[in-house]
Amino acid sequence: MKTVKVLLVDDSPVQLALLRSWIEQDPAMKVVGVAASGLEAVQLTAELKPDVIALDLFMPEMDGFKVTERIMQEHPTPILLLTVSEQHATLSKDAHHSGAITVMLKPTPDDAQNIQKFRETLKVVAKIKMVRRHTVKPIAPQSKVSFPYQAVLIAASTGGPPILQTILSQLPEHFPLPVVIVQHIAQGFEMSLINWLQTSCLLPIHLAREGMELKKGVYLAPSGTHLELLHKHGKVVLHLSHHAPVRGHRPSANMLFDSATRLLGGNLIAIQLTGMGEDGASGLKAIRDAGGFTIAQDEKSSTVFGMPQAAIKLGAAQHVLSPEEIPRKLKEILGLQP
Repeated sequence: MKTVKVLLVDDSPVQLALLRSWIEQDPAMKVVGVAASGLEAVQLTAELKPDVIALDLFMPEMDGFKVTERIMQEHPTPILLLTVSEQHATLSKDAHHSGAITVMLKPTPDDAQNIQKFRETLKVVAKIKMVRRHTVKPIAPQSKVSFPYQAVLIAASTGGPPILQTILSQLPEHFPLPVVIVQHIAQGFEMSLINWLQTSCLLPIHLAREGMELKKGVYLAPSGTHLELLHKHGKVVLHLSHHAPVRGHRPSANMLFDSATRLLGGNLIAIQLTGMGEDGASGLKAIRDAGGFTIAQDEKSSTVFGMPQAAIKLGAAQHVLSPEEIPRKLKEILGLQP
């Protein structure tokens, strides 16, 4: 039986490594190349002539639909689009418009059933005969990918402030979502942190107060108090509570993440930054399971890799990124100009 030659395309080295390992567990398939950008994918398709391409939907410079259109014009090859969000896994109409066969959710390391489904889908897609598209109609405006996210949540501890500065300083003044932060910090130092962050951030930064309506801007949890999201009179508001510390933490990132998931489901972007311990890891996993978009800081840039590592081990992080890559990814998935 002929071995199925697979080209993998994803801007995340972690995702590429996972996808490769799952594919190479099947002797009927072989990864013949990997690409980290759309342009590289087009070039490798011409050089390697794979039988099938597994392509990330969210790519820098060219998203998965644009890459697919380009490949179908130049080197027609069966393409399976992959996404990390259930809200985008239903975009088969857009996939067919661009020339891809279908869209499916990326498996998670702890989901053997979907890993097997991924392998079987690749083999089925590889058998489909493709034809060159000399002209490709643009995707109609109503088919454009929508991003229904309603908030960005960030957890940080040891080494967090400079990383927060790196991220917040790169967000534009018109950034559309509120950013809610749990940073483990000694009581009484919150305003000093806010004032320091504000010197390089275009968004207004607030110390969270009870009943404050969640609007565009940045909100920092007060030390010694849990911060949660609640619905009140048809609005999303901040709620401060003095419940017991969770595994030694008050505020607890897990408390924030869990309350937000109960309220907003998968309409969340959540980020786990440097810090000791595991605070935020299980909450990040709940957000991912609900269909949200999740990121963990990479080990190289982390002062303490405990919190990001705990999230990664749970399968909670869809992307593992450096501090400089995080704001670029946020702007990319929200359709903002670089």
